[in-house]
Amino acid sequence: MLAAIGDTSYRIVLLLHIASAIVAFAPLVSYPIRKVGRVSPVALVLVGLFGIALVLLSDDAIGLGDPWVTASLTVWLIMNGVLHAVLLPAERSVAGGDASAGRIAAAAGAAVDVLLVVMLYLMIWQPGR
Repeated sequence: MLAAIGDTSYRIVLLLHIASAIVAFAPLVSYPIRKVGRVSPVALVLVGLFGIALVLLSDDAIGLGDPWVTASLTVWLIMNGVLHAVLLPAERSVAGGDASAGRIAAAAGAAVDVLLVVMLYLMIWQPGR
């Protein structure tokens, strides 16, 4: 047993999980009209890694096979794929003067926004639990 829900180590990882989520999406919330820099890629990766750590520290109260955890990991992987494979390259192209990449960046940004809402739903309501 590494920890249990409510233990100090679990709470520290939970704090890091929430803090990295805030950092990941702070640009989106602070500057919703901005066209570039909407999500922090490093912080988004950390959100998922700390989330996995929380599951592993939960002393079997939460498992990787729980439907809401599996769905959350899937959404997180898709979100990272859209961010790293589509949104960030499109934002770099826009910053380099390619105005046509603006549509791709806008569509990918909207997809990340929708995935964020789905992720929040899964984290709050934990369907299947």
